Amino acid sequence: MHIKWIVLGLVSAQELTEKQILKQQKKLKKKAEKQKHQKENLSSELSRPKIEEIGSAFGDPHFHIESPSEPDLCFDIDGQDGEIFKLLSGPKFDLNGNLFRPDDSEKTYFASFFGISENDAFTVDQSGFRFKNFDPKSEIVWSNHDGLVHYGDVKFNVTKSALNSHKMHIKFNSDIHFTFQDNPLQGNINMKIEKLNPNGGPWDGILGRFYNPTAYSILVPQDNIYNATEKNIDNKTNEEGVLVFENEAFDVVLRKSHLRNKNCWTIKKSEQIRLRQLFKQMGAIIPLI
Repeated sequence: MHIKWIVLGLVSAQELTEKQILKQQKKLKKKAEKQKHQKENLSSELSRPKIEEIGSAFGDPHFHIESPSEPDLCFDIDGQDGEIFKLLSGPKFDLNGNLFRPDDSEKTYFASFFGISENDAFTVDQSGFRFKNFDPKSEIVWSNHDGLVHYGDVKFNVTKSALNSHKMHIKFNSDIHFTFQDNPLQGNINMKIEKLNPNGGPWDGILGRFYNPTAYSILVPQDNIYNATEKNIDNKTNEEGVLVFENEAFDVVLRKSHLRNKNCWTIKKSEQIRLRQLFKQMGAIIPLI
């Protein structure tokens, strides 16, 4: 009887161990899936705007344009590891994004943003915001009036945000304001334009080209009662249209339920290769050499 109890006890312990292993494996698998989901979606979640934006570049990469005269426009451009996207270029200002591909992903994201404001170079990446070529005699001032650090013509501050991320609010001058946000899980940086003077151009780059006067328009069927330039969109809208940009026509669809940019005319996936090729011809996509 005693021996039988011992044997049964060993069997029970073995079964219990197997159950514990299976339970732990399921727990680890669930945790890994959750982390992967967070990595894939945190880019858009972190960059969800709390204030009005006129444009953004985030995620893998996704672009959003808000024009004062045309409806919102959204599009994706698949990048290659190491490529540089010229995003916004104008008189005395230039902004570029450097792409990377995480080890566990088939998509690319922005590892950093860099450029020139006036004659001063800057870089934004996971480590923060850096200036180069500033006059060493320039005074660094923390202003109680606006809560920003003043350094030459540039004003900025850094605030903590969701999931250990940080937001870097930067006013390069009175006409150009940005917010950059890091994504610690994915290791990338997101960006949005808060203010840009359209008359400060002409503008070039993937984002910049859309901010020039009459840069693009959305056309819809004539029998549609909806006017594409209106901001208020109802459920009766025909969701098919055509984007006219740089003398090219791209099929677009109106997306009303996008996680981040609602009521946004989105370039169809089948047109993305053509759009990428157009920007490459413009010199806005620079391959890794």
